[in-house]
Amino acid sequence: MSLKTAEFFQDNMILQREKEVRIWGTAEPECPVTIRIQGKECVTESDEHGRWEGTISGLTASVSEDLEICSGTETIVLKDVAIGEVWLAGGQSNMEFPMYYDKDYEAALHFCENPMIRIYDVPKAASEEHFERKDYSLFGFWRKANRDNLKYFSAVAWFFARSLQEDLKVPVGIIGCNWDGSRSACWMDRETLERCGAVWLREYEEALEGIEDPEQAKEAYFSSPMDVSRPFDNEFKVRMMRGLSFEELTELFASFADGGPLTPAIGPWHEWRPLGLYEHMLKTVFPFTFRGVIYYQGESDENHPEIYADMLEGLIACWRKGFRDEDLPFLMTQLAPLKEVFGNGGRYFPVLREQQQIAADRISNVYLASISDAGHPFDIHPKRKKPVGERLAVLARGHVYGENILCEAPCGIKMERDGDHLSILCSNAEGGLYLVGSSLNALSIETAEGKTLSEDEYTVSVMGDRIVIAMSAPHKNDALRVRFAETPYYEVNLYNMAGLPMMPFELTAQ
Repeated sequence: MSLKTAEFFQDNMILQREKEVRIWGTAEPECPVTIRIQGKECVTESDEHGRWEGTISGLTASVSEDLEICSGTETIVLKDVAIGEVWLAGGQSNMEFPMYYDKDYEAALHFCENPMIRIYDVPKAASEEHFERKDYSLFGFWRKANRDNLKYFSAVAWFFARSLQEDLKVPVGIIGCNWDGSRSACWMDRETLERCGAVWLREYEEALEGIEDPEQAKEAYFSSPMDVSRPFDNEFKVRMMRGLSFEELTELFASFADGGPLTPAIGPWHEWRPLGLYEHMLKTVFPFTFRGVIYYQGESDENHPEIYADMLEGLIACWRKGFRDEDLPFLMTQLAPLKEVFGNGGRYFPVLREQQQIAADRISNVYLASISDAGHPFDIHPKRKKPVGERLAVLARGHVYGENILCEAPCGIKMERDGDHLSILCSNAEGGLYLVGSSLNALSIETAEGKTLSEDEYTVSVMGDRIVIAMSAPHKNDALRVRFAETPYYEVNLYNMAGLPMMPFELTAQ
């Protein structure tokens, strides 16, 4: 057995500074292995199966180093290895969404040359057969930020990395591990899923029983035009991601539905089955050393939105165990506003957003970025990811890197009533709130009987860190419930002084 490292230990990679960095691979069984970088050395030994792992601590930021690994007469030297900040970018299509389709892509080409930003995409494989039948030559290696490579970068990850790199002045690396349409159930181990979301396993097992010809179903899957190994050669995905009118998008879905299934039966080969992406993608990067995780997922969990907080809690614990970091920071992205389209997509987003907030509130070192102003009425893939990446970077700067900045979005936390006047106190509103426009969007007021007040029955103003509502019609004996941004689609126009849009909330006053 010759000396090897895990596949993503390559030239041009980035290792995490100032933490214990784990490096591993295979060699002859029970042989010494020496790892050297930046003047530091670790000596370890392969086990009886030839597996080895070593750790090096205290690396400092650097743009170009040699990583040397020796065992017996064999030596591996990885060139141009940077030391800096490394993050995992996980989730589904809005995290996967490439810069090539982003509204800011052409503008970004003019300032993207930066060897201090590098991204590696884990090859999208849901089974061993994927590697046998798909061509992954476009993935599985580290890319430096330049005009040739930018189109492949996750747009969210690019804007996140660019913002962090400009602020921290050190190399920033991203490992992308995501797949469009994936549920949270795809990204965890069996033990976790049985505990947090066994319903996903039951439904999958029932779906398997309904497949009349598994071999035919598998062939339909692998012959589908949805080829993840060639993301820019896929007619459906290219047209969908480019940005279409509602009529064009409706026609596109109808044409593909008639000409062949978009999602062939979910069998043991399919990326949407429970556990699959955990086994064939995420585990390939265990136990790499990261500073944290940025995560954008949830749209595909709308079949069981009421358990999403439990699913997130299980997923985060599962990932932290795999990466051997029990408090690894997770920066999550709130689901963007979206109307119900094509019979789904958006209907249960209010519940999912609430579940995201519950998870962020109850799990240590988990934070939620507001993108309440970055949605699209009928497009589940908003075409500008700059606000998403930059707001995740602001969360990282405040909560992970300890900068004294306002990094959380405002939210209504307490409502007081004085007759027909309501005063809503908002958190994260230091310096006050500001309104874009003349009237507050996304607000509704209901009585205890469920009547929604018309807009001519009240006026709204913003005063410092409060939203003030004055009733123009008497409601002295009514309990009133104020809802903000609690519909599938809305357009938020209220911000704190950090430019972060108001989070959804619901408050009641007697």
